[in-house]
Amino acid sequence: DMTEVVHIKDRKEAIHELKYSPDGTYLAVGCNDNSVDIYGVAQRYKKIGECVGSLSFITHLDWSSDSRHLQTNDGHGKRHFYRMPGGKEVTSKEEIKGVHWASWTCVSGIEVNGIWPKYSDINDINSVDGNYIGQVLVTADDFGIVKLFRYPCYKK
Repeated sequence: DMTEVVHIKDRKEAIHELKYSPDGTYLAVGCNDNSVDIYGVAQRYKKIGECVGSLSFITHLDWSSDSRHLQTNDGHGKRHFYRMPGGKEVTSKEEIKGVHWASWTCVSGIEVNGIWPKYSDINDINSVDGNYIGQVLVTADDFGIVKLFRYPCYKK
């Protein structure tokens, strides 16, 4: 049965990225208006938080394994961290240092600095996926190339 169960229209801009938290409690929705909305699954997708702080549209997002943090990338290549479920921005490097990410799709961050070729533009790499078990990272770019790297990939 393909009946629509929930219909949410909280934004006027395009939505580019969305992911459920690893524990299935939350849905994060990244939008072109520079924000991420957090919805409670058990609350019939009621909006319970909002992540603001980006100066550009949201391009990628990843949940921490414990569903307590969210990392995002934006169109300017900036990386932001937020505490869940409220969406308060985290600026303390100490708080983020020990976080284990359930997925890695972000193109910006110290852990993936080595994926960027010399003289590349922030928009050249479109997609990233990390495999923690194999400690590898795969990228796809504007030139039709798929590359495999060791993860983490701090620098070339």
